[in-house]
Formats: sequence, C-alpha cells, structure tokens
Amino acid sequence: MNYLEAKGKMDYNFKDDSLYLYVDKFISKGDHKYSDSVDLKGFIVDLDEHKHVVGLELLDASQKLNVDKIVLKYIKQGKFDAKVEKDSIFVIFSFISIIRNKTKEFTLNAERINTPQIQESGLTCQVSS
Repeated sequence: MNYLEAKGKMDYNFKDDSLYLYVDKFISKGDHKYSDSVDLKGFIVDLDEHKHVVGLELLDASQKLNVDKIVLKYIKQGKFDAKVEKDSIFVIFSFISIIRNKTKEFTLNAERINTPQIQESGLTCQVSS
C-alpha cells in the first residue's frame, strides 16, 4: 500500500454537529481525485481512486467523540492519519482547541469513543498504542 502525505483542514458545523476533516494540499505525488465514500453509521470516509483516505466526516460529532460542542467549535489545529487495509479502516485522530484562552488537547481513546452511541451503532472501535 502506498502512503499518502498531505495537509488538510477541519471544519465544524455547530448547528448540525458535524466535523469534516479534509485534505486540501497533497505532498505525495500522483493524482488523488475523490472517488468514493463509505458511510459507517455517521463516520463517513472519503477515498480517492487508490483507496487513500482523503476526508473524514463525523455526524453527531460531539456525541461520537464524547466532547462538548463548544470544544469542537474552537478547534485550532488537528491531525489525522488513516489507512485502508482489507476490510478495515484505521484512523488516528487528535486535535487542539482553545477555550477561554486555555489550550486543550484531545485524542481519541477507548473511554472517549466507546460511548453508548457508538455501541448502539454496531461499530467496533478499538484504540491501540
């Protein structure tokens, strides 16, 4: 599998509680046009024709990430690494928010993502170090 290196942006829609992370500048050479999306019960993964992850959308993001909507509203910086292998999509995601002039870093972890909403969706979420 080829590794895709890129820079991206995050957008959060407070009203709809949707978080979108997307690649806006590819560092790796090659053509990376959007090809397909996979909807995993509100975790929408956008892929290029080479099956590189080029975007992620989380519907009901505050519930899925187990954070207050205000935290997502004030994201200043974030990072995600993702890869597709066989029947699995692996995502590592972290972000930094600034709330009341204090920097707070959030990383996906087992406590944060294994909420009742995720368990009810039927998705299997695992965190590995």
